[in-house]
Amino acid sequence: MAASTVTERYDATPEAAWALVGDFPGIGDVFPGIEDVVVEDARRTFTLTGMRMTEQLVARDDATMSITYSIVDGLPLEAHETTVTVAPAEAGCEVTFRVATVPEEAQPLFIDSYQRALEHLHTRLDAS
Repeated sequence: MAASTVTERYDATPEAAWALVGDFPGIGDVFPGIEDVVVEDARRTFTLTGMRMTEQLVARDDATMSITYSIVDGLPLEAHETTVTVAPAEAGCEVTFRVATVPEEAQPLFIDSYQRALEHLHTRLDAS
């Protein structure tokens, strides 16, 4: 599987960032444009830019501030897995999205989406 990573730093504490990105049902607080999130068991289904997708929660660890999920329906992928981590950084924190996909050609779509999410998080996590 091809893998890519995007990272951004914020003024907020790691705990504040984790409260947002670690909340599996709260995907709409991280990604602008997410609509009608439905969570059942360890799956969330939502609409983004007119596409209906379902993701499966693979792992979530509060101690390491890490959450992993996989798209299981809605996109023509053989495989997908994203891990989001939060770590302390100078005067704040760092949020990282690492995505692996098959086919490799899907990488730019995810990197663009995750970069927009990281930019959106500045409105939620940086001091005014």
